[in-house]
Amino acid sequence: MSSHATTSGSQRVSALPTARLRLPEGWTAQVMLRDAQGNVIDAHAWRVGLAGASDLFARADRVLKQDGDRWVIAVDLALAERRLQVVAKHHVYPGDLAGIVRSLLPGRAMRNFQTACTLIRAGVPVTWPLAALERAGPHGQRESLFITERIAGAVDLHAWVQQWTAGQRDVTPAARRTLARRLGETFARLDRAGLWHRDAKAGNFLVAEGTDGPAVYLVDLDGVRSRPPWATHATHRGPAKLAATLIWAGSITTTDAWRAVHASARAGNRNVDKAMVRSLYHHAVAERLATFIMAARAATGDKERP
Repeated sequence: MSSHATTSGSQRVSALPTARLRLPEGWTAQVMLRDAQGNVIDAHAWRVGLAGASDLFARADRVLKQDGDRWVIAVDLALAERRLQVVAKHHVYPGDLAGIVRSLLPGRAMRNFQTACTLIRAGVPVTWPLAALERAGPHGQRESLFITERIAGAVDLHAWVQQWTAGQRDVTPAARRTLARRLGETFARLDRAGLWHRDAKAGNFLVAEGTDGPAVYLVDLDGVRSRPPWATHATHRGPAKLAATLIWAGSITTTDAWRAVHASARAGNRNVDKAMVRSLYHHAVAERLATFIMAARAATGDKERP
């Protein structure tokens, strides 16, 4: 087994020390050498802690999502004398032709790890990336495992708004303002970094209660893409997707939406004008209609099956 540690960026938040490791059972890994609080995690602790990576699912505290051999779990990971609460996302590319073509590119876990590092440097809040593991299967398939820190008490934005709408969560005016501002700033930071999120639905944001109001974290990094300079419409796609998935919530007012738009514009050094607001609104309505159409087609297809 060997490791090669690399440190990138300056001595700011961009200083993200990582290491490449070879692990048992054919796994290779890229790991973060510190946690979100700045505590050092050395390469040896990672080798020991990930030696049983194939058994993570069996040790899961909770299965968050499962679809065949693709799963997302919450589990405790022992690293030296510490135990970290983490979320592990497992994915397998099949050994068919499409899978072989995909295998020529970086795997999902490695892409997500690098994307998370890019977002952290850009000031976009994400769940802290800890490790990305990959290995090849005997029949050409590729298996990957992406591990991030678990944020205690966090729920996705869709569930957070549902609890608020149902009266199960007390949301103060200050919390509303803070949440709107942080969502708007998240999109502005993505835009400044030349990125956008093609699936920025409410379920792809986590909300956790902090000392200074609700904290927002972007998850599901598969949807993060580079934005070509000429694709100015992509700037609106993310906020419009989020708005489309929250239109149903009567607890969210026009004022809340306006605050988010203004926060995004201010953080991006842009002016808010009526054309911008109209564009966002039309995109949101179009996204909502597209969702209804796809759901109707899926329901029709299910009914037509024998």
